[in-house]
Amino acid sequence: MNLIKISLLTLVLALTGLVTNSAPAHAFAKLAVVGDFNFPKLSNNSGSSSGDLGVGAGALLEFDTSMITAFEIGALYHPRKFSAGGFSNTSKYILVPVQFRVHIVPMVVVGAGGYFAKGIGSSASLSFGGVTANGSGGTPDNDYGLMASAGLDLPLAPLFSLVLEGRYLLGLKDVGNSTHWRDTQVLAGVRFGI
Repeated sequence: MNLIKISLLTLVLALTGLVTNSAPAHAFAKLAVVGDFNFPKLSNNSGSSSGDLGVGAGALLEFDTSMITAFEIGALYHPRKFSAGGFSNTSKYILVPVQFRVHIVPMVVVGAGGYFAKGIGSSASLSFGGVTANGSGGTPDNDYGLMASAGLDLPLAPLFSLVLEGRYLLGLKDVGNSTHWRDTQVLAGVRFGI
């Protein structure tokens, strides 16, 4: 009976030591809550047109695959805005990025992968002679493409850091007349281990 108690006590102490000594240093999964600052561009054979700043937000979930590599998936509200003269349009998307990330030094990370953007609606406004008319457009076409990223993960405390990351999204889907999306995206927020 005493041997069982001693064995259980040893097991509890060993597991407690393992959890308390390893958890602050490294987490298997990390959740980031970020703001999405997007500068869209439409590109086709005759040139390109740049858009206005679109501001969204979302979450990214990163799973470590080794001490320096990770797999990341997320969901972001991702508006793409354009304006010309008195007309403006905002196409709204839920962006699902998926990428493989490498922490090349402790605070610097690079990544590559792809994305899928689900169109969820659009809005438009037209201003002329001091009068503005607002309306909602149809649902924009879904989009998909390749993505490259580079960023900083600045630790503030064990399992808690600030995130600042730049991404380039290269749309592969023809969204009309050989036109493709090209987005420059900046993500800023916080990441914590879970």
